[in-house]
Amino acid sequence: WRLGDLSTITLPADYDLIVLAGNVMIYLTPGTEAATLANLARALKPGGLLIAAFELTPKPWTNLTLDSYDHLASAAGLTLADRDRLMTTVRDRMQAMLQRR
Repeated sequence: WRLGDLSTITLPADYDLIVLAGNVMIYLTPGTEAATLANLARALKPGGLLIAAFELTPKPWTNLTLDSYDHLASAAGLTLADRDRLMTTVRDRMQAMLQRR
């Protein structure tokens, strides 16, 4: 576990998978979304995955939409994976990581 601001915390660049579950992106301090994605992208190994799940219903405290998220992720150097096949990919990668332990 690491405690810190996701937009500035220093992380080693050795993560196969980073998961932002539970609406993390829409609860960030407004305006830090781009810095957060860029910081987390730097922490991924080549070919690593960053998964962000968040509610798409507009909320009064955030302007984040799926389109704006995609734009910010692309600007951070992330490449969109096939959303329809994402869960299969995640399951397979997690199983492979567990087998290496």
